[in-house]
Amino acid sequence: PLAAAIGGGLDVASEHAQMIVDIGDGVTDIAVIRLGSLVVTDAVRIACSDLTQAVCDLASTRYDVKLYQNEAERLVRKIGATRQQNLSASYIAAGDDSRTGTLRRVNIYGHEIAAALNPVLQEIIAAVSVALRNLPPDIACEVIENGIRLTGGGACLPGITALIANETNLTVKPVKEPMRAVINGARQMLAVGAQS
Repeated sequence: PLAAAIGGGLDVASEHAQMIVDIGDGVTDIAVIRLGSLVVTDAVRIACSDLTQAVCDLASTRYDVKLYQNEAERLVRKIGATRQQNLSASYIAAGDDSRTGTLRRVNIYGHEIAAALNPVLQEIIAAVSVALRNLPPDIACEVIENGIRLTGGGACLPGITALIANETNLTVKPVKEPMRAVINGARQMLAVGAQS
């Protein structure tokens, strides 16, 4: 989380607490940073790979198709956390027929994908909400004032910032280059370490 914050352009040396939520592939990291240190950390093993699996499970259960991984990921990126737009549209996705093993394409509706993704998204939001509730009062006040910054691939999902903002009543924004934040931050931290 500290690397993600640095790579995302946050002023980690600030005396005011800042919350960062890094929604990666297999883990969602939640952290509060103040004066260059992690003052609160939490992590849940629910993240983008679970969203992809939810779409795969949908296709398998409802259409008897084992979706290709890249197809499931594409549908996750298309629908994300949206609640209104494009949910009546259908999307063609390819996979192997569960019975014959042959290539098969199916039409999956946006509202079906959204319904499959929602339980996973709610688990991520629940983890963020619990972390917020457990903050000491002084830190909580500063986080409420500064809002939440998102990093990781999950930060790029359509509608995710609005969904978390609605659920927490806080300002939520993705950092610059959210998918590269951890790499960029780690590079900066290594460069500083090499100089000292």
